[in-house]
Amino acid sequence: MNILLIGCGYWGKNWANTLFEAGELAAICEANTSIHADLTAAYPGVTLVSSLDEALALTDIEAAVVATPVFTHAETARRCLQNNWHVLVEKPLTDDPVTAADLVALAAERGKTLAVGHICLFYPGWQRLKELMADGTLGDIKSITCTREKLGIVRNEEDVWWSFAPHDISLIADVFDGPLTVQSVASTYELGRPAIADHVTAVLTTTAGQTATIRVGWLTPNKRFETVVVGSKAIACLDHAGQPQTLTVQAITADSKGAIRYNTPATRETFEMASPLSIQLNAFLGAIRNGAPLPNTGLNGAQVVSVLAEVAQELNKKNLVIV
Repeated sequence: MNILLIGCGYWGKNWANTLFEAGELAAICEANTSIHADLTAAYPGVTLVSSLDEALALTDIEAAVVATPVFTHAETARRCLQNNWHVLVEKPLTDDPVTAADLVALAAERGKTLAVGHICLFYPGWQRLKELMADGTLGDIKSITCTREKLGIVRNEEDVWWSFAPHDISLIADVFDGPLTVQSVASTYELGRPAIADHVTAVLTTTAGQTATIRVGWLTPNKRFETVVVGSKAIACLDHAGQPQTLTVQAITADSKGAIRYNTPATRETFEMASPLSIQLNAFLGAIRNGAPLPNTGLNGAQVVSVLAEVAQELNKKNLVIV
């Protein structure tokens, strides 16, 4: 399939390599012409253009991957869909819920696949954890807690919530049906920038009464990426901070007085992860070619944007709880 890559910067370069190695990269649209010579050398035979207008005039393109700054996602994806291309947009889908919903509707109207680059949905450990939730091993799911903390890139154009939380919201939306309602938000501003939070904790609930908690921070020396699922029968913890991923399941029971007891030993599985972008690309192509189901749908991406925006509103309120 002839795929256009729009944006070949920090993350776009990873997509360029993945698409080229798969034999799917037909063209690159990159506004920074100073790197065109390097791109030509790295990706021989690939067409290079410098503007979206030039890209949209290409006649042999069937799909596009959008890896540009988030504030450009809505307009770029809209024009690609109107050009009857399938589109994969890097996360988050857009920077506001209205444009995200508009893209989902437009893709449906045009009969095109709209995917979002929520790469964690393709982690083998997450897929296994979903199986345990679905087959009853964990019992009735009570809560999910996602923690994503490390010494990360401290940005000036966005806070840690917009930078880190999309990954975990996508996981929660993947398994909890219906809308997610924001119950509480707390944040800290260690670097003294009032509009840019460095740590955020958000508590969400579902209509069924389940709880989802997301903790994100980019000033934590010890990297911690984990997803904990509490069920009525067992507690599962997916550690995906490195390779291999580790999934630990601890069975629980209640004694005659109702106190929780942990049954030992816990079970532990490990998962090596191949190139997640390659896996994501293959899923995108499968959805286009034969209608294979996608976890990272436009609908999932739009729900992520909705939660991002609702928490951002809470962060901007004067009565914000500072901890």
